[in-house]
Amino acid sequence: MKYLFSELVLGDEGLLKGPFGSDLKKSLYVPKGKDTYKVYLQENILKESNTAGTHYISKQYFESSMYRYQVHENDFIVTCDGTLGEIFQIKGVFEDGIISSSLLRISLNPDLVDYDYFYYYFKLVLKKVLIKQGNNSVLKHLPGIEVIRNVPIDLPSISTQKAIGFILKTIDDKKKKNELIISELEAMAKDIYDYWFVQFDFPDENGKPYKSSGGKMVWNEELKREIPEGWKVTKIGSVTELSRGISYNSADISDNGIPMINLGSFSPDSIYKPQNIKYYNGRIKDESNLKKHDLLICTTQQTSIDNKTDIIGKTIMIPDIFTGNVVASMDLVKVSAMQEMLPVIASETKTPWYNKYITGFASGTSILHLNLCGFMDYKIPLPKNTYLLKKFSDFFYTFEDMKSKSMLENQELTSLRDFLLPLLMNGQVKVGDMGE
Repeated sequence: MKYLFSELVLGDEGLLKGPFGSDLKKSLYVPKGKDTYKVYLQENILKESNTAGTHYISKQYFESSMYRYQVHENDFIVTCDGTLGEIFQIKGVFEDGIISSSLLRISLNPDLVDYDYFYYYFKLVLKKVLIKQGNNSVLKHLPGIEVIRNVPIDLPSISTQKAIGFILKTIDDKKKKNELIISELEAMAKDIYDYWFVQFDFPDENGKPYKSSGGKMVWNEELKREIPEGWKVTKIGSVTELSRGISYNSADISDNGIPMINLGSFSPDSIYKPQNIKYYNGRIKDESNLKKHDLLICTTQQTSIDNKTDIIGKTIMIPDIFTGNVVASMDLVKVSAMQEMLPVIASETKTPWYNKYITGFASGTSILHLNLCGFMDYKIPLPKNTYLLKKFSDFFYTFEDMKSKSMLENQELTSLRDFLLPLLMNGQVKVGDMGE
């Protein structure tokens, strides 16, 4: 059936943009307390999080001026400025609060619209329509509320909506479970590294934690702390070799070609981000090809130093998700070492003290570049024999391969969802057909 957007929402304010900026100035924000109301921001949408953000207003100001902008369970909030048309649903546990000036609140009538169906319909269809109608000015915004209210929407029956929404959400829920698996495996590897190489409670010859069981510790003047007796302090540069990635220009990058790991592949937690891969079409040498478990270090950062967002000096390991050649961009450097050494180096680069150290070797104005002498001179304690390194690397590489399996499945799920989404939305594929 055909509707106007305004006919699908609850009441006259089912579609509502946030308050004027002058009505929600920073001077009105207060510390979080018992009687405060959260201000939901673009950050909540972009991070897909109810809890992101730290801006609050008083109960008194909410009740006097802001109550009409309150968010309710199952409301959708949408970015109106900056990164346009991103959408997030308020559900589960969330704080009482209001939308900020740069958001649109959508309160749907559940008798007419299935929430899950609407989420995908918005991302595929409505987002494009609204952005097109709103981009008639120099500053990019979503259109005015009256324009939004009169946008035509063509919906199938509510039962068909529910069936389509269920299929697409099931795919995305499986992806989220895989992402959780990846995060848990990453956390387990960090915990083992911390116990064995930071707290020095690695298993001794009797299988007991070394330091806690009375293992002898000796003072090390270089590190200014105690390390196990017989361990040595080693510069990373003495056990590694470095080789820089490929230099390229925009003409070498297209929608197809050899996968190229780049700055967008790095995250502050050193987990590889597959969605930001580039594709390279220039010439390569055999030595430029990467393989699974190769270690890359990031040598460029396009933002200022902030320990919550830093990627400079961080490392990622190449996952086992590629079937052919894969290369690295010129902003990355491959770290070559004994296979048993790479997991220790990778784990150390994920620690907060390493991040504090390595960012001291980053310099530049708008773009930061890493002096690799800082990385090569960094000192780590190593055991007197390779047994512990081998034992840790076995755990580490097993976790990496399990992470790769989840990443690969998510790539396949994303391809399936993106293939089905337009076909289901425009009726080319009917839900009943999928079971035949």
